[in-house]
Amino acid sequence: MNKIEKNMETIYTNALYEKTEEYMTEDLKKFLNEKYTSIDKKSKAFFNDGIGLKSYFEFFSEESENKLNDSSISEDEKSWIYYYRIKYFKKLGFVIENEEIFKTDKDKYNHIISQKDMQKFILPKKNISKIISLKNETFEKFQKDFICNGEYCIKTMDDLKVKEWIYKKIRNRTIAIAAIAVDGEFRPVLFFTVRDGDEGALDYILLHELEHVCEVEGKGIEILRCGFDLVDSDISKNPYNNEKRKYERLNETITDIFAVEAMQILHKEGVYIFEQPKYTIENVNDRNTSNICKNLLKPFMQKYREQIIKARILGNIKELYDVIGEENFEELNDIINKIDSLEGLAVKLKINQKEDAIVIEYYKQLERLNKVYQNMQNYQERKYMTDGFVKSAISATEATIRNSQIDNAMTVFSKNCEYDKDNLNVERY
Repeated sequence: MNKIEKNMETIYTNALYEKTEEYMTEDLKKFLNEKYTSIDKKSKAFFNDGIGLKSYFEFFSEESENKLNDSSISEDEKSWIYYYRIKYFKKLGFVIENEEIFKTDKDKYNHIISQKDMQKFILPKKNISKIISLKNETFEKFQKDFICNGEYCIKTMDDLKVKEWIYKKIRNRTIAIAAIAVDGEFRPVLFFTVRDGDEGALDYILLHELEHVCEVEGKGIEILRCGFDLVDSDISKNPYNNEKRKYERLNETITDIFAVEAMQILHKEGVYIFEQPKYTIENVNDRNTSNICKNLLKPFMQKYREQIIKARILGNIKELYDVIGEENFEELNDIINKIDSLEGLAVKLKINQKEDAIVIEYYKQLERLNKVYQNMQNYQERKYMTDGFVKSAISATEATIRNSQIDNAMTVFSKNCEYDKDNLNVERY
């Protein structure tokens, strides 16, 4: 978090603390007022590391209490609840005496609350619930204010709708590639959000999104194309998954292939962007898109790599069509969409369920794919032969024209020579 954002969050946190005081016990309020002179220090003692993270007082909530009383919850998880309850008292400023004599956090916590008046500093559960709601509302307002005010976000991003869209993406813990206009020209900007569940794969995810930044194309603040994927709302949908666009899964799979390649190169050189090697997951082949589809595209990627890169970055797909044929590209895209839609395929293949309808369909699509690759080869060969024939025809035509021009020139030359001879004879007489 940068300094501007931190200062802004402090303003919101302090305002939240003032609202929170009415839900505190009198003993807790008095203790904080006597121990800390400023609202900054009081709010930090109560909300800890900021309103975007879970505060220690929240571990006294009804939800946490229910976990402690639930026999199905592991002792390890319960221990963490006791641990953060102890942190709550320490953060407020209490000194816990003789805590080293207790073996578990549970015993240590029970020792703390057994001391005189300590339970007076624990908030009623209904009050905790109310403060949590206020805290969540405040944090949402802070995030929206930070993103939607040009003073704090990108100054050149003047369109409020775009800012609100970015805010919603970040609030929902999704990654956003937004479009901004600089002097009226389209510019892509990546807003990278670290999400739950992405641990170990952050380098790969960043490289994937940076690829999209390189291949995205738009007009003003409107994104029109991303690689092979046309993002216009009028573009037809994937016939096997209406939640996806027609070219979305093919484009995503190719993007993943390049992202994995880039990650492997960086990691081989010892370059790790986000996470240390011991925390990094190197095998990300089944994230986002299936390893099955990646492997099926290997012949396509190996043979037409240069044309694929140019078409995705420059947007001139006609050059790729000229090499493999438009119909073959469309057929390949449809095969990837179909195989991508086959649920449970990887598991069924692993346990060799040959009679399963999903597996039968997969092998049917494999036959179709082999024909497409052969058709691409045939198209390339025919084009080569046609281009060679055309070039030969052009060369022959040019040669004929040249020969004709030479004959004409010789005729003219001969006539001119005879004329000159006569003139010379005249002059001699």
